[in-house]
Amino acid sequence: MILKGKPEYSQVGKGISYLEFASPELYEELPSPRLLNTLNRFDWLPAKTSTYKNKIVLTTRNPKDVAVSLYHHHITLQEMYNYSGDFEHWFPLYRDGKRTIFSSLA
Repeated sequence: MILKGKPEYSQVGKGISYLEFASPELYEELPSPRLLNTLNRFDWLPAKTSTYKNKIVLTTRNPKDVAVSLYHHHITLQEMYNYSGDFEHWFPLYRDGKRTIFSSLA
């Protein structure tokens, strides 16, 4: 992170800075400026997000990379996702919205 024109290493681990995985109370305790991550779309964030002077950096991935990565995630966690097939069978399910990161919740 660049603070006051100088690069500084963030002492907060990336895992703890994900909005999805920690309680809001934890964020209040983080030193300012806070560097947070999310997997959510902007319109899924709390409405207050756009009322503060936040700086938001949008990072996107190549959809092909996302598909391959998610397939390997499903294979690695077969018991959670209840899938053990090959990519050729999995990809049409993904393309049609039947295989997502939330597939195990359905």
